[in-house]
Amino acid sequence: MKVTPSYLSIAVGLASWTALLALVNFAWPGFAALQAFLFLLFMALFATTMPVYHHLGRRFPALQKREGLLTPCRRAFFTAACVLTLVLLSVMRALSGVVFVLVGGIFVALEVYFSAFVD
Repeated sequence: MKVTPSYLSIAVGLASWTALLALVNFAWPGFAALQAFLFLLFMALFATTMPVYHHLGRRFPALQKREGLLTPCRRAFFTAACVLTLVLLSVMRALSGVVFVLVGGIFVALEVYFSAFVD
């Protein structure tokens, strides 16, 4: 069996989700636990969404003009960064409907820019 980046990403994703579950259930709340939670959440979201974007790019070639892993990695990074930003704002009690729309709009604008001018 050939090991592809999707298999590696799935393995990292499962490990990250398992570590995140263990952190939430067994760690005492504190600043270090919050940092570990945010890091593991980012890794889990990135590693989970990257194979999905890779598969969609291979299945629908019009969605991904460039060959390789750069585009799925960029899209997975933007997805994870957007969710992590919203979670961090929610933890700080600064998330409202307007902020939610603004953060979503920023990440959509970044993706449109990179899809139109970089790819």
